[in-house]
Amino acid sequence: RPSGLWGGGGGGRAAPPPFFRMLFLVAVHAFAEEGVDVAIVEVGIGGRFDATNVLPKDSVVAAGVTQLDYDHCHILGDTLEKIAWEKGGVFKEGVRCFSVNQRSEAAQAVLASCAAEVGVQMEVADPLQVDAQEADDNSGAKTLQAASPLPLPGAHQLENAGLALALARVFVQSFASAVREEDAARADKLHQMLLRSPLPAFQACRWPGRGQVVEYRPLVTLYLDGAHTPLSMRLCSSWFSTMPDGRSPIDSGPDSTSSARRVLLFNCSHERDAGTLLEILLGPAHDFDLLVFARADLHRASLHRLPTVSFSACKKTTPNLDWHLTETLWQVEECLAATGLQLRRSSLKADFAEMVDSWRKQPDPQSADSAETLDWQMRLAECASLIAASREGAQGGVPCWVIPSVAEALDAVANWATTPSAGVPGSEGDRRPTDVLVTGSLYIVGAALKAASWAEEAYGANE
Repeated sequence: RPSGLWGGGGGGRAAPPPFFRMLFLVAVHAFAEEGVDVAIVEVGIGGRFDATNVLPKDSVVAAGVTQLDYDHCHILGDTLEKIAWEKGGVFKEGVRCFSVNQRSEAAQAVLASCAAEVGVQMEVADPLQVDAQEADDNSGAKTLQAASPLPLPGAHQLENAGLALALARVFVQSFASAVREEDAARADKLHQMLLRSPLPAFQACRWPGRGQVVEYRPLVTLYLDGAHTPLSMRLCSSWFSTMPDGRSPIDSGPDSTSSARRVLLFNCSHERDAGTLLEILLGPAHDFDLLVFARADLHRASLHRLPTVSFSACKKTTPNLDWHLTETLWQVEECLAATGLQLRRSSLKADFAEMVDSWRKQPDPQSADSAETLDWQMRLAECASLIAASREGAQGGVPCWVIPSVAEALDAVANWATTPSAGVPGSEGDRRPTDVLVTGSLYIVGAALKAASWAEEAYGANE
């Protein structure tokens, strides 16, 4: 390591910096050594106190904030206004700053205030308009046609594209001015870029793990999205529900009949509001035939013990209850009523009381003893079972599987989809396709892509 990068006083050796900080230091060193023209730097958590925010203002051309949502709330705060204040910390004096049009007016106002504090005016980037007319001159500018949309699903990606375009244009303008004295021809070429349609660049955009569809095996198609916040999960749920007639866009062959079976493969980290995420996924928009919970191949340590989030399935509008101590059934029923859920079968009451008792006995997920267990996945399955059984008009329970790894889970789903057997939806000769929604974290999405032997160089060839 470079001498003096870290060290302890008094002859001792200090611990190295956390992984993200160290990685950022290495990245900045590599960029400087290689003489890169531009670096796109994404914050780790928040922004104001993030390691990336040490970049001086004279090295930053533009800063942007995407749509805010509840994430890392134990660090950033439990309201969008608090989160906006953290995010607005990346705005710097003399640097143009942008935001998408925030869904929360209060959060938007906080971001604008953060910009004003450093003497700049926050600009709101318009979403990319796929049918908008670009510059009309002799440079070959083209019209963005609705027939050629972004290859990424969802209107929110038009927001992201609009922000990316605004930031890119600011950089091109700034860089062209900086190199004009040394290379006028290069500066002119850069200015010409601003007159062209950005559509070809956006059409070439690929974002693995976000609204991605991969054929896993014949009759089995994976729908992958790393959503892990309430807003992103609603967008993911909407995307998955728009598949026409529940059918995969990938041709499943002449043997396929009727609509596809639907499977949810889910996992999330311990600090996520798992109940809220599952409630979104198990809402009326979907009718899953099977729920599967598996541990991702890679994961990071959690700051939360399992009992801290075990009641998240029904805590949404009861903030005055102590969720670490709430263990009586009448309180649980009160919480369910507050969220519009009801215990519709008397057996669920006993089951839930047993679940509460088991949660009290769970080890710390950071401990060595729990590292190789499926305690968290069991809790997710129990929450999902409760939510599914409590839905209006629910007829019996949805089968839930807890499986050690994503690869094993996908193998099991593929066998379930293609091997008729007693107790399994379908009958002999039923060749319906099976659509598997993989979501909850980027870790489980990455594990699914690995299990599917997906390669980035082949992206777009068969999807």
